[in-house]
Amino acid sequence: MEFGQLSPDQFENMTFDLLHAAGLKNLVWRTPGADGGRDIEGTFTSIDFSKYYQHDRWYIECKRYSNSIDWPTVWNKIAYADSRGADFLLLVTNSDPSPSCESEISVWNSGKRSPTVRIWRGYELEGILRNYPQVAAKYGMLGKSTEAELSLQSLMFEAMKLAQTSYVSHEIGASNVAALEANAALAELISARYSQIRTYGRIVAPLSNALAPNYEWLTWNGPADGWDEVGIRALLSMARYLTGSQGVEATSDKERVMLLLNNARFEIAGAGEKAFGDVANWADVEVKEISKDSVTLSRRR
Repeated sequence: MEFGQLSPDQFENMTFDLLHAAGLKNLVWRTPGADGGRDIEGTFTSIDFSKYYQHDRWYIECKRYSNSIDWPTVWNKIAYADSRGADFLLLVTNSDPSPSCESEISVWNSGKRSPTVRIWRGYELEGILRNYPQVAAKYGMLGKSTEAELSLQSLMFEAMKLAQTSYVSHEIGASNVAALEANAALAELISARYSQIRTYGRIVAPLSNALAPNYEWLTWNGPADGWDEVGIRALLSMARYLTGSQGVEATSDKERVMLLLNNARFEIAGAGEKAFGDVANWADVEVKEISKDSVTLSRRR
């Protein structure tokens, strides 16, 4: 894995996706960070033996460094995270702290001072990424490999379930057009990403033309250019299918699009939320907010 091949924005986006896959919740960008880059905030909930829930606020600094990291650099990050009330500071980097910096971090943490400092060092980051191949493959960290191709399995399983749902509906004499449309859009997304991984070793999300997706149940307000056609169709059709909505009204400002789900019968939660998140990952879109009646999506920087 060559982190140097990633641009600063790609490294930050990869970190965001990795944190989401690892279970950090309520992820938001903080722009600009202490050094002008984008930093991330999130929360992690744990439960102890007394059944007490602990909600910790994490502040994440993600940056590529050409040399080892010194203590003054880490100290500045600590001060910045502390000023924002963070419980933990996580440094995600392709490099490593210098020996003296490692000692200072150990002293800081042993004093039980806040925030507690954690580091994903370069060699650790590579191992962590291998636990989440869907993220590694997305950013070309697995190259043109069988492992990269297999990272699409989660989408394939969802497509298989949708196909089975459609077949069962047909057998009992019912029509499930929403499942059929979601299945078709998901298959199109899988085909496009599989082809890109085999050709380029990573996903390539081309810009769409200025036309909104052509669904009779979709009303699109605002510009449609700038959204990857294949990805946005998969997200729209999955949102309608998972919520049982009669229609979707989309309002876009190029950077974000809000989906109003008309007469939604279900909320995107549990396994459905995970499936929707997997689709968003491969569509290269962030899910900013989900409620029973609306979904807000954001384009990647």
